[in-house]
Amino acid sequence: MFEPPPGEVRPAPPFAIRTDGVGPYLLGADLKDVLDLVPRGPRIELLTIDGVAEYNLVRTEGSALLVGGARSERSRVEFVAVVRPDIAKTSTGVGVGDPIDAVDRALGPRRTTPYRVADPRLRTYAALPAVRFVGDRAEGGRVIAVVVAQSDGPTATPPRGDIDAAPGGAHAPDCRTGGALAGTLDAVVDAAKVGDAPRIVFGCFSGTHPEAFVLGAERFAIVAGTPGKLRRVASGTVPARGYVAPIDVGADGRDELASIDIDVTPEALSTAVTVRRIDGGRLVPIASATPYRITAQAAAMTGARLDEIDVLVELTAQRGQIAVGGLYMHRVGGVPKEVAPLMPAALKPRRPAGRDGARAPVDSSATGAGATDASVPGGASDGRAAP
Repeated sequence: MFEPPPGEVRPAPPFAIRTDGVGPYLLGADLKDVLDLVPRGPRIELLTIDGVAEYNLVRTEGSALLVGGARSERSRVEFVAVVRPDIAKTSTGVGVGDPIDAVDRALGPRRTTPYRVADPRLRTYAALPAVRFVGDRAEGGRVIAVVVAQSDGPTATPPRGDIDAAPGGAHAPDCRTGGALAGTLDAVVDAAKVGDAPRIVFGCFSGTHPEAFVLGAERFAIVAGTPGKLRRVASGTVPARGYVAPIDVGADGRDELASIDIDVTPEALSTAVTVRRIDGGRLVPIASATPYRITAQAAAMTGARLDEIDVLVELTAQRGQIAVGGLYMHRVGGVPKEVAPLMPAALKPRRPAGRDGARAPVDSSATGAGATDASVPGGASDGRAAP
């Protein structure tokens, strides 16, 4: 005769990290149903920073998992975040605490597209497109969080926007492969003059011929020309925080430079987004805004200090706009306490100049939660190229 089980029976870790959730915690489920899976402790918390992150939050598995949904009467699960080792793994056996190199080997090619750039600490893979792996630094290091969230944008060519096409039409097929420049990498690096161990990304920035975006630790440059006749057509400095990377805003084959500048003062943390296009031999802004700003007071209301907060921004070009998103992360002693998707915002780019060379006004507006206007930073871009 079989007796009833002694006590509650519930799923036990390690859970599976999938595109639809983590273990029994599924995207789209009613957040109240999640409470039935939590045996004890605090129920629903509020993570509220105006325009940055506004969620109902459930901690489970000893706060190793965070389950969040929008603040509403009938809130549904929008993301599940893994913030501790050994609580959840992918089918290939990787998760929080594993080296980034091991994740690369286990999951294969990263998810890349000319129409999307992301903070270099964020990794997504073609095998798990809805899953973000957060590294503790731009290159190398270990995974400190894994976030499964609802789909956040296209992976293929977006519909054509309203940015003018490159002169002469779309770029040549070898723009992204580098054409003849790919065989003269040493000469490209010498022409760029950005320092040791640079990274190179090929594209068409000022015309229809392949050019090289060369990123060093403190400077970046765009190199054009043919082997033996290379020249630097644009350059700038790299600030300590943020990143800069190519992005095809108009799906027209001509690449722009998108940059993120994270500024932290005792009063606030601000994230400035600027998109520039080469026009007349200059990098001219076509969009600029500050979509996310966190004051010290707002951070304190969540139990955080500004120096404990990271804002990891992603940009996606789609339908003539630039969608802004990414992750908010609060770390204590280097360990994530809260990780959640940023509230969506959008930038509307404009072409920098007309046929007569007169510069058109820059659209400094961003639409969406928390979006505010910002002046275009003087000088050059910032940060590190997205992997």
